Amino acid sequence: MAAVRPSLAAGFLVVAYLSGTAVAQDDGEPSLVPHRAAYDLHLDGVADRSQIIGVGGDMRVLWEASCDGWTVDQRYRLVLSYVDGNEVELVTSYASWESRDGRRFSFNSRTALNGVVEEEVRGHAELSDEGGVAHYRLPEADEQILPAGSYFPTQHTMELLIRAEAGDRTFSAPLFDGTRADGLTEVGAVIGSAVGDAEQSPDAPEILAGRPFWPVQLAFFDPAQTDPEPDHEVGFRLYRGGIVDRLVINYGDFVLRGRAAVIETLPTPDDC
Repeated sequence: MAAVRPSLAAGFLVVAYLSGTAVAQDDGEPSLVPHRAAYDLHLDGVADRSQIIGVGGDMRVLWEASCDGWTVDQRYRLVLSYVDGNEVELVTSYASWESRDGRRFSFNSRTALNGVVEEEVRGHAELSDEGGVAHYRLPEADEQILPAGSYFPTQHTMELLIRAEAGDRTFSAPLFDGTRADGLTEVGAVIGSAVGDAEQSPDAPEILAGRPFWPVQLAFFDPAQTDPEPDHEVGFRLYRGGIVDRLVINYGDFVLRGRAAVIETLPTPDDC
């Protein structure tokens, strides 16, 4: 049976920050709206070398706003079946908080294989115009320097929305999400042209009906490696308003597809 790496979770955790809704503020920048989303995941293809014959699972995201920042609570589960008859359940839970100015961030991630915790990551981080630093409590006390131009997840989502609306076709930046002990990733985005008045399938969430979207492809690279191939890639439809559906997650050995089963908006604090 091929090994399952806890870092397999990283692609889904980045997608979580792109699954909310947004509206335009008076200054033209998108304003994210709290939401709850659920995605069903299934196997779309395997590489010739892969020992995997089946994958299924789901992802649940709760994104909430407070006067001082945003919180994300996510859980995803995958069940991987192998040619030798073995089956592995991978469950990742993740919680984070990010300040509204994108300068402060705290994170807590846990990944379990067949009920046994394989990796737990906790800590906090800060950013400034010159860069920043991530402070880890788990898996051990440590620090990681973050280069200038780095983003935390919610601000990265905001920037992607701004660039899509402006007609930009590419965007690349370091992203720190705290999903693993080396939580800095270089993310390259390719943004397609806007597609208007998209037809939705009957089982699509009602909130997507009639919304135009951009096809977006994200490639995730390990900054410490020189390999030109990404660790994994995530494609999706980015709807105006910031909603994401029709996910395609490529890990090399296998490809998953995900579709939104539920997207619900939540109350926004109005007493700040």
